[in-house]
Amino acid sequence: MSKTPVEENFVTRIILGLVVIYAMMIVGGAVGGSMSSVNRYAVWLGFVVGAIFVFGIFTVAYYQYSQSYDSE
Repeated sequence: MSKTPVEENFVTRIILGLVVIYAMMIVGGAVGGSMSSVNRYAVWLGFVVGAIFVFGIFTVAYYQYSQSYDSE
Protein backbone atom coordinates (compact mmCIF):
# COMPACT_ATOMS: atom_id res chain seq x y z
CA MET A 1 0.00 0.00 0.00
CA SER A 2 1.58 3.23 -1.15
CA LYS A 3 1.38 6.51 0.70
CA THR A 4 -0.05 9.63 -0.85
CA PRO A 5 2.13 12.74 -1.13
CA VAL A 6 0.07 14.32 1.66
CA GLU A 7 0.86 11.45 4.02
CA GLU A 8 4.56 11.48 3.19
CA ASN A 9 5.14 15.10 4.22
CA PHE A 10 4.61 16.13 7.85
CA VAL A 11 3.92 19.77 7.01
CA THR A 12 1.18 18.97 4.49
CA ARG A 13 -0.50 16.64 6.99
CA ILE A 14 -0.59 19.40 9.58
CA ILE A 15 -1.86 21.98 7.08
CA LEU A 16 -4.57 19.65 5.77
CA GLY A 17 -5.68 18.86 9.30
CA LEU A 18 -5.89 22.52 10.23
CA VAL A 19 -7.83 23.32 7.05
CA VAL A 20 -10.35 20.58 7.82
CA ILE A 21 -10.75 21.77 11.41
CA TYR A 22 -11.20 25.36 10.21
CA ALA A 23 -13.83 24.27 7.67
CA MET A 24 -15.64 22.33 10.39
CA MET A 25 -15.72 25.45 12.57
CA ILE A 26 -16.95 27.69 9.74
CA VAL A 27 -19.71 25.37 8.50
CA GLY A 28 -20.68 24.33 12.02
CA GLY A 29 -20.91 27.97 13.05
CA ALA A 30 -23.04 28.81 10.03
CA VAL A 31 -25.45 25.94 10.66
CA GLY A 32 -25.53 26.68 14.38
CA GLY A 33 -26.10 30.36 13.72
CA SER A 34 -29.01 29.61 11.44
CA MET A 35 -30.63 27.63 14.25
CA SER A 36 -30.06 30.30 16.89
CA SER A 37 -33.67 31.44 16.81
CA VAL A 38 -34.87 28.09 18.17
CA ASN A 39 -32.91 27.91 21.45
CA ARG A 40 -29.35 27.69 22.68
CA TYR A 41 -29.23 23.90 22.53
CA ALA A 42 -30.21 23.99 18.86
CA VAL A 43 -27.14 26.13 18.22
CA TRP A 44 -24.87 23.41 19.62
CA LEU A 45 -26.76 20.71 17.75
CA GLY A 46 -26.45 22.71 14.53
CA PHE A 47 -22.75 23.19 15.11
CA VAL A 48 -22.20 19.48 15.64
CA VAL A 49 -24.29 18.53 12.59
CA GLY A 50 -22.41 21.02 10.40
CA ALA A 51 -19.02 19.84 11.62
CA ILE A 52 -19.91 16.18 11.10
CA PHE A 53 -21.16 17.01 7.59
CA VAL A 54 -17.81 18.61 6.68
CA PHE A 55 -15.87 15.72 8.20
CA GLY A 56 -17.99 13.21 6.29
CA ILE A 57 -17.44 14.99 2.98
CA PHE A 58 -13.71 15.21 3.67
CA THR A 59 -13.55 11.52 4.59
CA VAL A 60 -15.21 10.45 1.33
CA ALA A 61 -13.06 12.81 -0.75
CA TYR A 62 -9.81 11.73 0.92
CA TYR A 63 -10.74 8.07 0.60
CA GLN A 64 -11.20 8.55 -3.15
CA TYR A 65 -7.90 10.43 -3.32
CA SER A 66 -6.13 7.67 -1.39
CA GLN A 67 -7.61 4.96 -3.59
CA SER A 68 -6.27 6.67 -6.71
CA TYR A 69 -2.73 6.11 -5.39
CA ASP A 70 -3.40 2.51 -4.30
CA SER A 71 -4.55 1.50 -7.77
CA GLU A 72 -1.21 2.44 -9.37
